[in-house]
Amino acid sequence: MVTRQELKAQKYVLYVNEDWLLTKYRKRFYIWLTKHRVNKMIENEKIKHHSFEKQHQEYNDASLFDSLTSSISVKIAQSLEQKFRSKAKNTNDTSEQLCEKLQTFVESELHQNCCICMELMTPPQKEPVLLIPCSHTFCNQCISKIVNESFENTTKIFYYSNSIRLCGGTKQKDSTAKRKCPLCRQSFNHFVVNVPLKQLIEKLKQKQDDLKKGTPVDSVFNELDQQNQRQNATEVDLLTIREQVLRQELTHVVQEADHHQKNLAHCHLLVNQLKQKDVQLRSALSSLEKELQANQHAILCATQKCDDISHLFKKNSEKKHLIQNVLTDLQQKLDKLRVFQNI
Repeated sequence: MVTRQELKAQKYVLYVNEDWLLTKYRKRFYIWLTKHRVNKMIENEKIKHHSFEKQHQEYNDASLFDSLTSSISVKIAQSLEQKFRSKAKNTNDTSEQLCEKLQTFVESELHQNCCICMELMTPPQKEPVLLIPCSHTFCNQCISKIVNESFENTTKIFYYSNSIRLCGGTKQKDSTAKRKCPLCRQSFNHFVVNVPLKQLIEKLKQKQDDLKKGTPVDSVFNELDQQNQRQNATEVDLLTIREQVLRQELTHVVQEADHHQKNLAHCHLLVNQLKQKDVQLRSALSSLEKELQANQHAILCATQKCDDISHLFKKNSEKKHLIQNVLTDLQQKLDKLRVFQNI
């Protein structure tokens, strides 16, 4: 039979083992939780810094498109008109010869025959369009054909890939046709009307028609001077408005830059603080690991001691039972002897 002392000893051993396991898993969970919090804070700061850099890059891309469109210069119109005017005033050609020279001048000096159809880019059907970002110029009719063909190819590939998926075939990678410049083979995303070139071609075509009608050369170029003056006045107004808008935009950009600079300084400060906290937590983690190792060693020693005590207690119980049995036998013998003596 198991005595009360043996039951108490067994319960004590179970209690010590359970307490050791709970302490062990608590320490491990605390260490894991500390590491997880530190890594999460560092990851959040990296995400904030990456989003700030991404916003800055998107702003640069938008400004790049604006600078690209504003780089379309109108200086070639003035220089070409001056060249042609000097040639016309220094010669005594007839109107037909001037028309031929004007046509030759437009085709040779401007190089504004479309490279695809080899025709002069005259509005409205063949107005000149500028490809972005390669800045090559073609007529609108040819570029529209290229865009429509690329759209049809993309639609065919889309329906073909969907039909394969519906029939249970292998999923293929969509290779959508890209729109490429016929000259440099660079992909283009947008195309806009080349307004300066369009105005120049329209103006020269108008002068050519006037020369064909028999209008004197001087009146043609006097009208050209008046149009240039009106155009210059309009350009001055437009440039003034553009200057005001750009100055307002510059003020807004400077304010945004100051705001971003403050945010960047705050982010750097926060990163430094987190790095310092990371060092502190790592040092605390190392001390906790040392303490955990010492505690585990103490638990092992206590467990070993409990095992030794349990072993001694078991031996003691066996001795106790043996002595009790011997005493019981002796007591029975003594009782018998006393009974015989009394008889």
